[in-house]
Amino acid sequence: MGKLKFDSDEIDVDELSELCEGLSGADVKSIVGDALVKAFHRVTKEDNSFFLATGHVHDNSKQSNDFINSIKVEKDDLLTSINSIKQTINFNERKKLKLM
Repeated sequence: MGKLKFDSDEIDVDELSELCEGLSGADVKSIVGDALVKAFHRVTKEDNSFFLATGHVHDNSKQSNDFINSIKVEKDDLLTSINSIKQTINFNERKKLKLM
């Protein structure tokens, strides 16, 4: 699988970094993974041809690889994921870390 693709016209990295302030690296990784799953579900819901053509998700054909590589994470995918994340470091622990 290729690199993760983002809709760069829609996504403002500075805005996302502000929304992720105080989150751990594991939290951010979880957000990106969840956003990718949301993007996959969004795209496959809009276009069933992937499932109709391959018969199942674990097909290694060029068509299925092209389809998966064409999926872009949109701003709404990321925002929904950010809003649903359970932080791994709670508020009191973050406060202690800032004092150090």
